Amino acid sequence: MKKTLSTFALVLVFGFSIAFAQESASSLKNNMKQIGPLFKAIALSVSDPSKNADNIDKTKQLILLFKNTLTLIPDSVSQLPETQRADSITQFQNLINDELTNTNLLQVALIANDNATAAGIVQKMTVTKKEGHTRFDP
Repeated sequence: MKKTLSTFALVLVFGFSIAFAQESASSLKNNMKQIGPLFKAIALSVSDPSKNADNIDKTKQLILLFKNTLTLIPDSVSQLPETQRADSITQFQNLINDELTNTNLLQVALIANDNATAAGIVQKMTVTKKEGHTRFDP
């Protein structure tokens, strides 16, 4: 009984370790999967002032996700030769910083009920997103 229980405990711990390692390895993808629907929801409703409170909450979530993404490295960059990797990491971080800055500006515009400015910021963010996907998620 003790041997079976010990074996079960080891399998359980080992299983959690593998799951955690897989989660860590895919956290950039997970962040992006969370960012996508939040951004899309904002983009679809940015012109509607009655949605500003919800969109402000979404910008808060985006800010946290973008901050967490700054320390992550896309798979395409990890596969580059080491001589190219540092420059590509910097380029990726610059794009994420641009999105972070624009998300902060978006939040300010929404708080001020300036939906026209918010819509312009969303357009800029869309361009940056497309650039990032072209360069880092081919």
